[in-house]
Amino acid sequence: MKLLRSLLVTGLITGLASTAQALPITDVVQPLSPVTLGTGVAFPYTHDLLAHGFDPLSDTLTGATLTLDLTGPGGQPLAIRFDGDQVFNSNLNTLGPITVTLSYLQADGLLNVTLTKGGGAGNSFSFVRSTLFADGVVGDPGNDIPEPGTLALLGIGLLGGVARLRKSRRA
Repeated sequence: MKLLRSLLVTGLITGLASTAQALPITDVVQPLSPVTLGTGVAFPYTHDLLAHGFDPLSDTLTGATLTLDLTGPGGQPLAIRFDGDQVFNSNLNTLGPITVTLSYLQADGLLNVTLTKGGGAGNSFSFVRSTLFADGVVGDPGNDIPEPGTLALLGIGLLGGVARLRKSRRA
């Protein structure tokens, strides 16, 4: 009876063990000095989630926020493209944190961003920093492969149960 209870407890602990973890990633792109953008001038850069441990084959992104730090006079038109698709087009004075869905990052873990100042020959603005906050899950809990440590723990429990059973039969 005690052996059965020990096996059930070991099985329960093993079954509850999971490799899924939260995946908070913060990636910052900051040039050595601010980049000045005039009318029609594009500034491309890339956020690389792979450099922070993101694995596009097993990890899942659930959302992200991109924060741009720009300086310059208000009212300047700004267009932002993510991987070639236009996501934002407005005046600089309305710019703030931009929340985007990053489902297309699953393929390569990269976010290519292009900033372009539109409008006439008016004032320019400067790009100071871009911060990407990405949330997700490491691994796919539904398809986890048991880790060697988990299997070793189960094996030790089974060996202990067999040893106890043999000892009780001898007595």
